[in-house]
Amino acid sequence: MALEASLHASAAPIAEHARLVRAEAERRRARDAAQPLAAPRERFLALLEALADAPPQRGVALQRVSQRTNEVELAALAPDSQTAAYWLKWLEHVRGVETVEVTEMKRRAGAPTRGKRSTSTLADECSGHYEFIALVRYAADPSRDASAASEKRPVLAAAHGRRP
Repeated sequence: MALEASLHASAAPIAEHARLVRAEAERRRARDAAQPLAAPRERFLALLEALADAPPQRGVALQRVSQRTNEVELAALAPDSQTAAYWLKWLEHVRGVETVEVTEMKRRAGAPTRGKRSTSTLADECSGHYEFIALVRYAADPSRDASAASEKRPVLAAAHGRRP
């Protein structure tokens, strides 16, 4: 009888413990699922911050920014190809960026003017400029690289006749 009473009294704390263990496991699963989704966002925000803090590159006008999982597409205008090249080279130094690849570059033809205009538009100011599209590709995830490197070590050690 005393044993039954003791078991009955401990049923509530045991049930609470089981509930807390399930809740912690669910939080862990949610965190593990969210981490791969957060990495592209963090890299994108770091790129936007770098673009905002960039030293002013005379004449480079960013037109469009499109985010994908492992890359960002930038469309911009530059007064000449050398200015565009310097700007793109600067992007390679942004944290996490592996490569910057120009996918398209063309010289924008000057538009014929029809009479005098008191206000100039961006298109008028940029006529004769270079229009380019670049892909900013990110380096591989360092946490995945670290886990891959740790997996490779035993294979390399075994190949050299040593035990891990």
